[in-house]
Amino acid sequence: MTLSWRDIAGWSADIETFYDHIARTCEPEATLVEVGVWCGRSVIGLAQMLKDYRKPFVTVYAVDAFKNTEGLTEDMRTFIASQGGSIRPIFEQNCRLAHVDDQVRTLEGDSAECASHFIDGELDMVFIDADHRFEYVARDIKSWQPKLRRGGVLAGHDYADESVARAVQELLPGAAVQGLVWLKLKE
Repeated sequence: MTLSWRDIAGWSADIETFYDHIARTCEPEATLVEVGVWCGRSVIGLAQMLKDYRKPFVTVYAVDAFKNTEGLTEDMRTFIASQGGSIRPIFEQNCRLAHVDDQVRTLEGDSAECASHFIDGELDMVFIDADHRFEYVARDIKSWQPKLRRGGVLAGHDYADESVARAVQELLPGAAVQGLVWLKLKE
């Protein structure tokens, strides 16, 4: 039996519709990135949708520190501590059980620093949902935006968070907002 992304702990308000659109419309060999994956609910959902749309050659990168960092809530920190200090084993197990471990590649580390693994103009979509403090959202936007190809999508979650909204408004004027998801095409 395959684990469904809906059965994985995490948050996905408004992401499902956005990811369905990305999975349906992306090129057959696109490269997509989710920054901040927690236990994998949304990134595994994206990978399962890609399989449903018969796009097995799309590569999905999952970027996360997987351990306690300063910007986490107390509940998140407690959960990570209860898992021995890292949730990467849970994430990897979820990928295996969901049968997407062949399509999802993991990059562990600082979200903005992980952008250096890619060349400018290489990526088709980056979805930012890591540290929600203003300076970190701004840093992620600045680090990941150059990695997108022209017409690529820079998007993220939790626009209702004041710090996220401020970073998006200041750095990406004219970004579209659909519920909690914000997005901007690279010109």
